[in-house]
Amino acid sequence: MPKPYSNEHVLDRSFHTEQLAWEALRIGARRNDTASAKTLIECLGDPDCSKLWRRLLTLAINEIGPSDLGLLADLVELAGGKTSRRTTDRPPQQLLSIAVYNILACRPCSVCQRARVVTFEVAKPTKNSVYPDFVSEALRELEQLQTIIAPVRLASGRLVISAAGRRRLPDYWKEQGVDETLYNLSVQAVRRTDDLSATFLPWSVKARAHEVARIATNLPTTDTVRGFPSYAFTARTQLGVKALYLWLDNSLSLKKVLRWIKTPQRAIWLLGLFVERTEAEPRAREVQFDVLTALGEIASCDALCADMGLLAEGMEVARDQLELLNACRREVASNVR
Repeated sequence: MPKPYSNEHVLDRSFHTEQLAWEALRIGARRNDTASAKTLIECLGDPDCSKLWRRLLTLAINEIGPSDLGLLADLVELAGGKTSRRTTDRPPQQLLSIAVYNILACRPCSVCQRARVVTFEVAKPTKNSVYPDFVSEALRELEQLQTIIAPVRLASGRLVISAAGRRRLPDYWKEQGVDETLYNLSVQAVRRTDDLSATFLPWSVKARAHEVARIATNLPTTDTVRGFPSYAFTARTQLGVKALYLWLDNSLSLKKVLRWIKTPQRAIWLLGLFVERTEAEPRAREVQFDVLTALGEIASCDALCADMGLLAEGMEVARDQLELLNACRREVASNVR
């Protein structure tokens, strides 16, 4: 059997197309590059790619969230027109409300799952924790929200909203000046479910309101590789991993940064993290991220890099050598028949 990612590995072209398309949409949303995302969706006319259209709603909610409701409405409308359940007869704002309401009230959302863990169980900053100002402010707001919610832990271990919290939340949201549309949507969600997820949307909107002017700063330029933006070749794709291995083999600077990593797989994982945060780094575009997403990514980096101070060094080297990485991406992509 050939080793994964070796030259002998048999590549499935359709599989790579699907992987790259999804990553192009995910990173494109973070970069506020919706024009490329929409073009990509329109070009993917193959029925086999229909699952990408269905997943677009999840991407829009998780990667963009309430920080840009106009952009979110555009992607919701686009997704509605591409899925088998055609909903183009509904106005974008109605589609937006339906999508947000369903995710808040009915579905397990990865962002909300992180919220339950981070905010109610382990969000205790240590002396080594360094959060951006918007995260620190959001956590302070969340402490107050936690008092209002008064969460109750069930026998199963799940945290839910208390009855008193249900009564207090609407008045609290009014006092905080929550937008009327979001207020009505959130009140409906709280009435329908006891899940803590239903409480987070107004908090997130308020926490992010002052960051609107900080979109897309200092983003590296993007090349096109086999019809996809170069940032689509992430460590979550097979071709992206192959490119990272090739990049590491050809860069002494990267080897120096990662010299303390003993296993190649771990080195590639960390290198992929450096690259993604360089090409779509949340602290440079805080408006494009839900607070919880940003906090989760910061925590994942801190777990490996905080004590050794490697995060800044790794991202600096990655940014300086993106041209070499894109050359590796082109070489890897050229080998796919």
